[in-house]
Amino acid sequence: MVDAGALKALVERRVGSIPALGITLGWWKGRHGGLKSLCRKICGFDSRTEHMIIRTGRRYSVEEILKHVKDRDGSRLELDGDHVGVSSTRMLTFKKSCVCVECGIVGTHFWKEKHHNFSRFHLNLYAVDSSGKEILMTKDHIIPKVRGGANALSNLQTMCTKCNNDKAAMMPEQWAAWKELYKKQPKEKR
Repeated sequence: MVDAGALKALVERRVGSIPALGITLGWWKGRHGGLKSLCRKICGFDSRTEHMIIRTGRRYSVEEILKHVKDRDGSRLELDGDHVGVSSTRMLTFKKSCVCVECGIVGTHFWKEKHHNFSRFHLNLYAVDSSGKEILMTKDHIIPKVRGGANALSNLQTMCTKCNNDKAAMMPEQWAAWKELYKKQPKEKR
């Protein structure tokens, strides 16, 4: 269960104070379901895990961030007063390519984010779809780790969240067969 006091403090850190929103909590609770929904509106939630994600600063261009990505040397980059890691295998995967290998959507910008209960920020790459919605880009294991795949750069590729979730832990040949089967189904059955 989410502690209302902790959420209120989080919102106040994010926007300065609750009154700065121009609404009262009583008004919000009566119309929108409570403090958790207010925090969801302001701070955002990761839909996959339902953990609050705190986003700060501004959008960072791909070029601005990737020029600092180095081989796994523990490098950290200072962004708006926070030190953010830029030498992870995920960041190295994005440096290799910011394009989803499946659907072709292109990662265009990074946001500095963190889970509400973690102290360190990290960078997440996002693409923007045709409707203007941000799509999280992820690293995908070509040969899934659960099937013996290595966590090496040669076994990693960039995928958008939707394609990565569809692929799940399938081997490349299973994934190809699944896509062929999916294409043959009538649209109303999809």
